[in-house]
Amino acid sequence: MEIQRLTDLQLEHALVANSTKYAAFLSEVLTGMFEINCSMDRKPEILNELAPYEGYTASILFIGTAFGEFVLRIQKPVARKLFKNCSSDLELEDALVEALNIAVGQCMPFLGETFHKLTITSPRITSGKSKLPKVKAAEVLLNTPDGAISCVFYIDQMKLDIASSYKEIISNLSLANREITEAHQKLKEQQAQLVHNEKMASLGIMAAGMAHEINNPLAFVFGNVEVLQGYCTAMASVLQSYSHFASAVFAEDGSDLKAKIEGMKKAWQEEDLDYVIGDTEALIEQSRNGLSRIRNIVGALRKFSRQDNEEAIMINLNDEVENALMLVLHQTKGKCTLVKNLSSPPKVLGYSNQIEQVIVNLVSNALHVLPQEGGVIKISTRGENEVAVLEISDNGSGITPENLSKLFTPFFTTKPIGQGTGLGLAISHGIVERHGGTISVQSEVGIGTTFTIRLAGAISAKNSEKIAS
Repeated sequence: MEIQRLTDLQLEHALVANSTKYAAFLSEVLTGMFEINCSMDRKPEILNELAPYEGYTASILFIGTAFGEFVLRIQKPVARKLFKNCSSDLELEDALVEALNIAVGQCMPFLGETFHKLTITSPRITSGKSKLPKVKAAEVLLNTPDGAISCVFYIDQMKLDIASSYKEIISNLSLANREITEAHQKLKEQQAQLVHNEKMASLGIMAAGMAHEINNPLAFVFGNVEVLQGYCTAMASVLQSYSHFASAVFAEDGSDLKAKIEGMKKAWQEEDLDYVIGDTEALIEQSRNGLSRIRNIVGALRKFSRQDNEEAIMINLNDEVENALMLVLHQTKGKCTLVKNLSSPPKVLGYSNQIEQVIVNLVSNALHVLPQEGGVIKISTRGENEVAVLEISDNGSGITPENLSKLFTPFFTTKPIGQGTGLGLAISHGIVERHGGTISVQSEVGIGTTFTIRLAGAISAKNSEKIAS
């Protein structure tokens, strides 16, 4: 909406033209509705200021591309004589407002030819001494036998200046808001990439240890396959002797049957087929378990590494603890005792791989501060009403009070240079908050540290949207 700023000449012309038109319409309304005979002075007087006025003052403001007001002023004794059918002050005021409203409604199309996109506000009326703004105005007097009616029209240039300033401010704010929105979107994308990069860094460390975890079952599966290959050779030898026997039976060559039966028994005994049959089943079961272990490890790695593009689901904290521990189990072997105390927490709405990342980060951090001997990491879950609670404790070196306040600050780390990015706890804190939960820490130097995570079991749709963002 373009605000129209007028020059002095344009302003004076607008005041004269519109005040004349307004007075003419008001005169027609008063004559037609109230049978008031009035004549109009067709020479509007330009006023630099509207002085205080004693009596009734009714007005209608117009706003939009221009700002101004139509004003009707009449002294009380004159009003009572002209509107003699009004039995009370309230009826008289209503009559004045009605006359003004109709006149202004007729005048607005004419005003709209000069100023586009204008709207008018509801009429207002005051009784007593009133003073209008210090603006340049045009006044036309409607003369009646009982006194004069003042028709005033003005345009407030100061409001135009303010409106222009507001428009510029709003435009600048709109531009700034758009830039902030774009920056926020880029920040979200960078944050998501940062989280994924941290996850990949953790995955690289875990993958090195997982090579041993995968190699161990793979080794005995490979060994079992070699043994099974030998068993297959033995079974083939026995089956061949059975084949010879069957051929002799079908040939009805009875003289050779006894020798072939003896050969079958000898082959069975030499190949120890009773043991082979029993051991084959055990080897296959062991191999299946080993391959299942490998599949679970690879599946856990894939699940941990994927981007967060799936929908939030109801998850069980106990399952996420088990999956996360599978990823860090190789780091705990021979280094500490892992104690689990998993009860029955309520399910929570969220992203399982994000919750796993939090658990992996906390357990990995705990491993770095454990004593060389006697290290213990305790993981427990429980329910508190509708809240799922996860606690991860260690008996490590603890955290000093001055570092506790900076613990979740991005890039803050107490690890030696090159051994930590300082993003693990900051990312964990952000994940828990996006899930509508809280993460707190208690620590004592030389005693240990406990991280407590609380997640609401019944998360609202609003929090569900927050998780996805």
